[in-house]
Amino acid sequence: METVLGRLPDVAVVIPLYNGAPWVRATLDAVSAQTHPPREIVVVDNGSSDDGPVLVSAWPDVRLVHCAKQGTDLARQTGLEQTTSPLVALLDQDDLWHPAHLELLATALVHHPDAVAAVDTTRWFMDGQPPAFDPPVLDLDRVDPWDVYPGCFTPTPSGALIRRSALRESGGWVSGYLGCADTYMWLRLSVAGTLVRNRCTTAAHRRFQTSHNGRLRTERPNEYMAHIVRAAVDVTREREQQRPDERATLADKRALVRAAGRMQEALRAREGAALADAAREMETGARTCTERQIIEALGLVLWMLGPVWSHPEGYDLTWQLLVRDWPPQARRTGRARFALTSGRRAWACLRRRPTDLWRWRLVARVLGRRLAAPSS
Repeated sequence: METVLGRLPDVAVVIPLYNGAPWVRATLDAVSAQTHPPREIVVVDNGSSDDGPVLVSAWPDVRLVHCAKQGTDLARQTGLEQTTSPLVALLDQDDLWHPAHLELLATALVHHPDAVAAVDTTRWFMDGQPPAFDPPVLDLDRVDPWDVYPGCFTPTPSGALIRRSALRESGGWVSGYLGCADTYMWLRLSVAGTLVRNRCTTAAHRRFQTSHNGRLRTERPNEYMAHIVRAAVDVTREREQQRPDERATLADKRALVRAAGRMQEALRAREGAALADAAREMETGARTCTERQIIEALGLVLWMLGPVWSHPEGYDLTWQLLVRDWPPQARRTGRARFALTSGRRAWACLRRRPTDLWRWRLVARVLGRRLAAPSS
């Protein structure tokens, strides 16, 4: 791996901490092992009730900042205000880095001085298992988070290195968007400049059996979806201020994501007529959206229904509505909905009750999509 350590900018690492005693030592070990050591490491204790702050206070060269419990996003902003380095990494208390992570992403920003942030291809790992990293290489390309609107193009802020100047101009790390502030931030940052991606996994995002987002989907689904929709709508208005020539296409994106919010509620309530209305609204919003953006919007709906799918009857009822009540005039979005189920799931659905016609229609449409796909 080529190294340019002599001219890499300084980095600040900000770690929000809340009851993270089981993981924070491993996380700080990963920071200390960096081949491009950060100039500043700030851990923001967000009202922990365990021994996490005690463990951090014993760590050399780490500054511990205490604040009242205020949520991860405000803790990140507090940490930003305590640092000055030109590059900032926001690391979750339970995530890990390859030793070359900061060196590679800082090098990427040196090579692309117009980029506002650099990201890696973060990989998930289950709690209790070691992460799997790639051999450290620099393999760069440009990325635009708007290509996957309203989805999030990276699973965690831990895989990004951001220019402080771009964060400051964007108003800092935002709060007020329940569970989706990072999606908002990537979209907003990319309006000001490009993002560059290193196609190499040097960050690992710890996955738990019960994640924060999983609890939100289970316990507060409609509120959570409303925040996702509001964040996606708000950021289009900010983009519109800077790019008024995109007004029409941004209006379509707003229609697409608002329809996704209504569709999620209709499917949870098992209301076929409301689903049909939302599908027609989504078709209107899809006029200028790409196939990928349509699939991301529908994928968001189905992802929100994940807890419902934990029971076979919940999965069946969801697809019964999607097959039976989708309006025929919503053709473009109708094609995309079948790109979101696997043949294995469709066959399992059929086997549970092969006398239902809608189950055969689901299998036929999924099979038809696969047959129509170009062979590789």
